[in-house]
Amino acid sequence: MTRPPCSYNTLPPNDLAATLQHLASVGPLAVASDASRWQLYGSGVFTGCSYDQNIALNHAIQLVG
Repeated sequence: MTRPPCSYNTLPPNDLAATLQHLASVGPLAVASDASRWQLYGSGVFTGCSYDQNIALNHAIQLVG
C-alpha cells in the first residue's frame, strides 16, 4: 500500500538550478507540460515551445534525476 504525500513544494518557474537542487536533495518532481508538439520530436534538446501564447498543460510527467 502506498502512502499519499503529506506535503508539496512549488519551485520557481523555469529555474534549472532550483530543479536540479530539488532532484538531488529531495527527490522526484511532478511536472505539467504541453506535449502536443512532441509527436514529431526526434532527439536532442526540444525547442518547439512558444512562450508567446498560452500553454495548454495536457500531460503529467515524473522528473527523476
